[in-house]
Amino acid sequence: MMLNLLIIDDDIFFRELIKDILQDYPVTVHEAANGEEGLVVMRQETIKVVVTDIIMPEKEGLESIMEILQKYPGTKIVAVSGGGAGRGSDYLEMATSLGAHATLAKPFEKEELIEALNQLTDNKLVVG
Repeated sequence: MMLNLLIIDDDIFFRELIKDILQDYPVTVHEAANGEEGLVVMRQETIKVVVTDIIMPEKEGLESIMEILQKYPGTKIVAVSGGGAGRGSDYLEMATSLGAHATLAKPFEKEELIEALNQLTDNKLVVG
């Protein structure tokens, strides 16, 4: 079964990295540069999992998490953050308290992303 996934991150290199990690898996990857663009994609596609950065321009990740869960309650959220100046874990804790289903601190390993996706979905992706 194909997994529909949305990456919301203002860093195009990070979005490309996630796409590269998932290219060999049955995953359709959609992307958005901020939460506002992400919500446009959510209206157009049936997204099962959102991988969202926390700190972004336009609409940041915490606000996006709340809105996505309110409008699309079946969607699973993986919050990611590099945090800046040692605050990454604070942002990830806030994301969890707002309803994120999993969190990953940047940089993370391919295996960590795959494990989070496996825990949140019926898909069982095998790390190769």
